[in-house]
Amino acid sequence: MSEVQIPDQFPTAGQDWANYVAGYDTIDTPLKAVLTFDGHLDAELISRAVRLSIDAEPVLGCRFVEHPKQPSWERFESIDDRTWCRIEVTDDHQAALQQFMQGNPEPKEQLVHVLVIRTEQHDTLCVVLDHAYCDASGVKEYLQLVSRIYGELCKDSGYVPEVNASGTRDASDVFRALGYPNAASAVRGQAPASKPTWAFPYVRESANEQLRVGMRRLSQAEFKQLRSYGKEHRATVNDLLLAVFYRAMFAFVAPKAYEPMEVTTAVNLRRYLPNEQAASICNLSGIETVKLARMAGEPFVATLRRAVQGMNQIKQGTPGIQNAAAMEMLRNMDYKDVNMFLRGARQRLVAGGMATPLFSNFGLVADHPFTFGDRAVADAYFISSAAYPPGLIFGFSSYNQVLTLTISFYEPAIRKEDVEAFLDLCMQELAFCTKENVHS
Repeated sequence: MSEVQIPDQFPTAGQDWANYVAGYDTIDTPLKAVLTFDGHLDAELISRAVRLSIDAEPVLGCRFVEHPKQPSWERFESIDDRTWCRIEVTDDHQAALQQFMQGNPEPKEQLVHVLVIRTEQHDTLCVVLDHAYCDASGVKEYLQLVSRIYGELCKDSGYVPEVNASGTRDASDVFRALGYPNAASAVRGQAPASKPTWAFPYVRESANEQLRVGMRRLSQAEFKQLRSYGKEHRATVNDLLLAVFYRAMFAFVAPKAYEPMEVTTAVNLRRYLPNEQAASICNLSGIETVKLARMAGEPFVATLRRAVQGMNQIKQGTPGIQNAAAMEMLRNMDYKDVNMFLRGARQRLVAGGMATPLFSNFGLVADHPFTFGDRAVADAYFISSAAYPPGLIFGFSSYNQVLTLTISFYEPAIRKEDVEAFLDLCMQELAFCTKENVHS
């Protein structure tokens, strides 16, 4: 494949540990992206591009191997005997897409799975990456990698990409960019751990049997109106959706008024790196928390103002760094102890019946037009991972000025009717923003 010798083993990062352990009983670790093209890809070349990507970023060809002290990424012995990209020809695009969204591909130990759903009119590229390997920004980088390789193959069928076998996959480059020699030096005291204050409704003692996805979308016109409303009120789309999420939760869960309710938000740590680019596709995220109380009779604009203040307070420092440092310092412990600690924390959440919801801004899938060779992506979005109750992940992404909201969940532990009703509340709040802007 390449003149560079690919190692059989790679080190793991602290965030890899945490996300892998979370896959046992906290979250469903697959991250999914859906890209629909304005025509057909070359089936042979896209399959080849996916296969080459596994050498370009060689950890993709590995599995996570647990060890009492230090786990590792170990390459599969028979890479070419595995199915990395599958073409499914169908006359029922929606049914095939639903099957993809509501299932997880096997084998689970494989970090990447690609499916091309082919109809007479177009192809839809469905990508699954494991969260133990990378975060949502890593998924974007992977899509760019496959696009680049595919484009080169269109020009030269013998093209082989460079192998990135030495790029760091932890947060050490981030700490150095901020002037910290290591993770420990980035820690600024230890904030007391806060207890979860609420949870999305779920059925206790119920199984996580069938994966489902709730989705809502804003059209280009609606998204434009939303952005205009945000500009008028000096709020970002993230601020607006945080206010929407809080108001929907206030209405749906009905917590006590005037008591702060906590929401966790993800932070992309690549913001601290030159060109916001990591050395490898990896997990490079931190988390911060926002706390807003339900105010009886509060209008939307007042909730928005508080959401903006909460996010601005986070932005004053170096968001995500404290959490990232804690994740990296996990490697100072034995893996078996980290596993026991994290799973013990999960058991306490379940016993308490509450977990802080995760508000996850996946951002822009790619700049429009996003192309694979001469084929343009007409539509694209991410699908959030499913959190096991009492957790919940609310994710959103955009492409070509279309906004997509998703909640993945498992029935019967979480009722489909509840998720659909909650998303309807979100859309009602969003409609208020756009309608007020239209008539103002």
